[in-house]
Amino acid sequence: MQRHFIYDYVLIDLPPSFNNLVTAALYSSNYLIIPCTSDTFCSYCVGLIGETLPRFINEWQLGCQRYNTYNPHDERYNDLGKPVFIGWIFNGYDTRKPKNEQNKQTIAADKKMESKISESVKKLLESLGKITVYTAVPKKYESVNFRLGGIEDMNVLIQNSMWQNCPIAKLSEFRPVRDLQNRASWSPQQTDLIKELTNAFESIAYKIIDYCK
Repeated sequence: MQRHFIYDYVLIDLPPSFNNLVTAALYSSNYLIIPCTSDTFCSYCVGLIGETLPRFINEWQLGCQRYNTYNPHDERYNDLGKPVFIGWIFNGYDTRKPKNEQNKQTIAADKKMESKISESVKKLLESLGKITVYTAVPKKYESVNFRLGGIEDMNVLIQNSMWQNCPIAKLSEFRPVRDLQNRASWSPQQTDLIKELTNAFESIAYKIIDYCK
């Protein structure tokens, strides 16, 4: 892939663990984005990242120092092991449209969980701010608590997207999979949701591009 295409950004989706694959990805990545779902485990994991990432960075720096001692002319690894946290994304939450209201709102339970995750992110920022070997938190975006945006629950749309190998933004150009919802066309509500999700994805993408400049 790398030989035939030029990429501005490559997103690596990783499981919520700290195995060797995740560790290697952290060491080799320039930036870190945390997707957050509406559950207590996610809030716990954000806090765990704050505890674990500084230790990983310290271990990497010690390893680099030992390597550079015996390989003083090899500078390939000097810029690795410095992932910068640029934000978190709240996804999978439910919305409702209140009576006599035009705009949808996040349901109370998910809104409360979002607030809890936001508090965990604040503690994460404090922990990452203590890293001294590089700037792990870009200060100019601190005021927005690094929330890149939100992606609400896509319900059957995400299954259609995977089955048809089609991005959500292009889904309206395809017919629904009958085995998933037993209908030959998208409902007006689904068409509206596709548009809303497309706008949400684009907003997040532009923020990521801006933050990574």
